Amino acid sequence: ADLAELTAKSDRSKLFDDFVNAFKGLKAAYIAEVLVTSERNIRRQFNIDISPSEEDYSALFTAIEHDEISKESVVDILKEKKPIKELLSKYRVLSDHELEIELKKIIAANKTLPFNALIGKAMASLRGKASGQKIAELLRKLAQK
Repeated sequence: ADLAELTAKSDRSKLFDDFVNAFKGLKAAYIAEVLVTSERNIRRQFNIDISPSEEDYSALFTAIEHDEISKESVVDILKEKKPIKELLSKYRVLSDHELEIELKKIIAANKTLPFNALIGKAMASLRGKASGQKIAELLRKLAQK
């Protein structure tokens, strides 16, 4: 079954509609995917049963829409089984300034690595702390200096 069908049949179809209207900056498909498949995927992959509340999902989507957390962090956040609001600071994305400081450290510690290997290091250590695109762009800029 495709995602639209699963969402329509799910007990969360009203919640989905509400969230699509509330979070205009997020794609409906993404909201559906998180609402309908997260619990099952986390149970399958990590053997953890989660049951986030409407408030948890709302806090999660608000934080994503405002670029406070990255989409890459969603599974890690959900599998902690705690109220989302308590976890947001732990998974907060870095500001551009903080990201630049972290990337400079990575560059300094790996001076001999080719650029693609540097990107790999940066992506691995900053996963969920900034978008991959932002990491690559800033790293490219800093590596040319």
